[in-house]
Amino acid sequence: MAPETLLRTKGYLRDDNGKPVLVKIEVIEPSSGRRLAFSPEDGSVKWGLAKAALFSIAFYTIECFHTGTCRYSASVIMAVLKSVPVLSQLGSTMAPQSIQVIFAMFEMAAELHSNHGSVWSCSIWDANITGIWSNCVDIQQFLLNATPTEILGMGGNSSALPAWWAGKAHAFIAPIEAFATSMSAAVVSDSAESLEVLPTYIYTMSLVPAESTFNVTTASGLAKFYTNMLFVQGICHTSNVC
Repeated sequence: MAPETLLRTKGYLRDDNGKPVLVKIEVIEPSSGRRLAFSPEDGSVKWGLAKAALFSIAFYTIECFHTGTCRYSASVIMAVLKSVPVLSQLGSTMAPQSIQVIFAMFEMAAELHSNHGSVWSCSIWDANITGIWSNCVDIQQFLLNATPTEILGMGGNSSALPAWWAGKAHAFIAPIEAFATSMSAAVVSDSAESLEVLPTYIYTMSLVPAESTFNVTTASGLAKFYTNMLFVQGICHTSNVC
């Protein structure tokens, strides 16, 4: 989906005494698909150009995930606000996050739909806005269904990853899950009727496809929903670690 003007690249990091060090960059030749490898030993000019190519596609990718994260955050907040009473336990926990996320939503909407030099206005890239929005929907559906470790790209062998991986965001997973589990157990009995309505709005906001079996009416299902909501909004969006 990225414009052809952006070279496809792949960067290689090494863990050097607890710090990430960029050691190699592969630039994929557009016509042949051949991979050209560059390292600091190639001299400052070649290495500098390779880093510029890597940064360009990385920045584009980050903006895609940032836009998708904003859309996810706005969607889950709106789904909850439309279905759960404000004075209920779950509704009351939305208040501080709602303000922050709604401001972020307006900020991103201004960038997406304005005619000034915004990210997706084609002033920077030849962006396909239809493709961008479709990609955003895919990203927000992933953020709803994935586990926090999957969101961070940690896979099943997280112990093999360096401590700096994803800005140490994984350190927040356990306390967030514990809080969400405790909160959800109380909310299921307090807001059972509202939780029956919530899936309708989750679907309306394009958070799940039509055939989804996503369930927030049980304590475990709501805990997963609430865990991801807190983790994506509070950790991923704040630091852009996604």
